[in-house]
Amino acid sequence: MGTLSQILLFAAVIPPAALLVYIYRQDKVEKEPPRLLLKLLLGGAVSVLPAAAWERLGSWLLALLPAAGPVRTAVYCFAVVALAEEGCKFLFLRRLSWQDAAFNYRFDGIVYAVFVSMGFAAVENLLYVAGDGTLRTAALRAVTAIPGHAAFAVFMGFYYGCAKRYADAAARCRDAALAENCRRLHKKYQAQALWLPVILHGLYDFLLAARLPWTGGIFGGFVLILLAGAVRQVRTAGRHDVPV
Repeated sequence: MGTLSQILLFAAVIPPAALLVYIYRQDKVEKEPPRLLLKLLLGGAVSVLPAAAWERLGSWLLALLPAAGPVRTAVYCFAVVALAEEGCKFLFLRRLSWQDAAFNYRFDGIVYAVFVSMGFAAVENLLYVAGDGTLRTAALRAVTAIPGHAAFAVFMGFYYGCAKRYADAAARCRDAALAENCRRLHKKYQAQALWLPVILHGLYDFLLAARLPWTGGIFGGFVLILLAGAVRQVRTAGRHDVPV
């Protein structure tokens, strides 16, 4: 492997790794077991495959529509790319962590979701950087796409942790009315764990891809608000963590 290839490899992998370290250190109550975190990271990497298949099928179906334009771009960004990527991440997240005994605090959901997301983002970043072959792409994605994936995961993980809390409460509750209310909240937060990241991801991609006169300026503001909101969510959830 040449020197440039090594530099590009490190440039593609270091941003996701740095975000993983940051999130791991924010888990103040109880650190998660390495074997589970590694499983989630690898699961996120594997989730690239079904997401790519979904995106290819969606692109093929959209090509059947009569003309390109903002509406078609929006459908592609929200219903194809965002739903494929966040949906596959969520499926791997739930499959690999929901029943694990280590999932015993709400903040754990954020840690798990970010590990899945950074596994996905690392593979995606490697493909982009290898395809382009320049440090410019690696640097640009390090301050946009990679933190974006992490931010989507923070919101997914917070509501995923809330869903777990109420699901476990429903299982423990002996009062039928309270148990039913807990099940309702479990379903509500589980839906939010999927749909909020899909909406945020779709909006991110649309503002970037639509190339309308007003989208460029809005994109920068949206990214800053997204990242600031994610950091605030992490800090708040970390300070006020609760058992599930």
